[in-house]
Amino acid sequence: MRDGGDRRLLAPCPAGGCIPERPDAALGGGGGFSLPGCERTPIVQRNMNDTPNVAEPVRWSPDRDAAPGAKPETPMGAALWRGINNRCPNCAAAPVFAGYLRVVPECAACGFPLGKLRSDDLPPYVTIFLVGHLLLPLALWVERDHQPPMWVHMAVWLPLLTLACIGLLRPVKGGVVGLMYRLGFGRD
Repeated sequence: MRDGGDRRLLAPCPAGGCIPERPDAALGGGGGFSLPGCERTPIVQRNMNDTPNVAEPVRWSPDRDAAPGAKPETPMGAALWRGINNRCPNCAAAPVFAGYLRVVPECAACGFPLGKLRSDDLPPYVTIFLVGHLLLPLALWVERDHQPPMWVHMAVWLPLLTLACIGLLRPVKGGVVGLMYRLGFGRD
């Protein structure tokens, strides 16, 4: 883009794929657009001597005309809490897990396809992050103040870290399933 002069930033064309007929058309040098009936409008127009003229932004709003009798969307906190407590994030009536970490193919109560919500690697990352931030300061404090031998550290901290990871992994995975449900991942 040139320095100075009249510059325009153009909004995306509703027809899609519009290209100015001349290279300087997008910079305010005149000219039209190659597609007839294109409604591109400048969002910002600026001269060197003027202050920016900013058009009102177009705001997206959700469709408020929901079908009558439609179930209201579950709030984020409720979906997370239901997942953490091994409950379906949609109805809170049936369990999320069939085993320790295996997600049921679909909810036994409402039929929501929980098996489509693949949490993959996020639960272990979150679990390691939480356990590390909870137990590592304790281990460093014990080392600084008491300076026990290394075998004491291994005998105390390794089993404690292992048990904390095993204990937190299932609730964290349930929370991730609830998060994915709330973000709309399992809906077609």
